[in-house]
Amino acid sequence: MELQRKAKQTEELNAQCLQMSSRLMTLQDEERRRVARDLHDGLGQELVAMKMVLASIVEQPSAPLIDQLVGEGNNIVDRAIQQVRTISYLLPSTVAG
Repeated sequence: MELQRKAKQTEELNAQCLQMSSRLMTLQDEERRRVARDLHDGLGQELVAMKMVLASIVEQPSAPLIDQLVGEGNNIVDRAIQQVRTISYLLPSTVAG
């Protein structure tokens, strides 16, 4: 009788554990999606705006060194934008991986 009770109790605990594990995975997925959205919508847009500002500076007559520095800054912003896009794309898919 005691063995049956312990077996049933173990079965119930296993079911609760599976339920909690499933809930944890759901919460992690939701958090990843939120982070991805925040990266894309917040930081990504700020970087695009900065790129536009840098591009408009280049169009103004200025010294060659300033043009070179702004060009380098523009390249840095391009790389940062690509990183944000990559991270925001990959974060939600890491749940399945």
